[in-house]
Amino acid sequence: MTTTPRATFVGVEIGMNRDPSAFAVAEVDQRAVEDRWETHFVVRHLEALPHGCSYPKLASRVGGVYAKLKSRGAVWRIFIDATGSGQPAVDLIHEQIPSAQMTTVYFNHGDRRTVTEDGVILGKAFLVTRLKTLLQAGRLHFPENEASSKWVEELSAFNTPRDEKANERYGAFRVGHRDELVTAVGLATQVDQPDTTSVWDLADTWGPVKDLLR
Repeated sequence: MTTTPRATFVGVEIGMNRDPSAFAVAEVDQRAVEDRWETHFVVRHLEALPHGCSYPKLASRVGGVYAKLKSRGAVWRIFIDATGSGQPAVDLIHEQIPSAQMTTVYFNHGDRRTVTEDGVILGKAFLVTRLKTLLQAGRLHFPENEASSKWVEELSAFNTPRDEKANERYGAFRVGHRDELVTAVGLATQVDQPDTTSVWDLADTWGPVKDLLR
């Protein structure tokens, strides 16, 4: 089999109020499984920004990461959470990143992912169910470090309450638990192919980005 191209997704969770912001860089790795190709995600970088980090600093950090990745041609799509009051920060990030490579994401209740003209409407339950499915299938890979350990703790704190009619509502984390790392990774890995462009159409010159962000 020929070597497949490696694209990179970035997920950006914009913190509001007292919640910190975070972002994740996930590299796509197409692996041969018997007679088919299987999409795996290798998280190359996972970072929660300090409490109180301003939106301009967040935009600068994300813009810097984008520039480093772009220098290697290794950016396919950047998903940014614009739910609530996140839009001003999205606008700041947009000043540094072409809109063609940015997709705004709006969380709501439920377990669906819907593509609209304005971006993506994503159910929090969908996000977490997909993450758990990727993990159980061995398709989501993390380095052994402190950020990865915190990510596991956040994911384990997730629950999906149901009302009297058994309709799934907004996926909620237990009080006192943070979710920015889970959300950032979930944004970056929400879909194997975010648009009509196939990974097979990408230039086969994109190498791993393991050491790029050091």
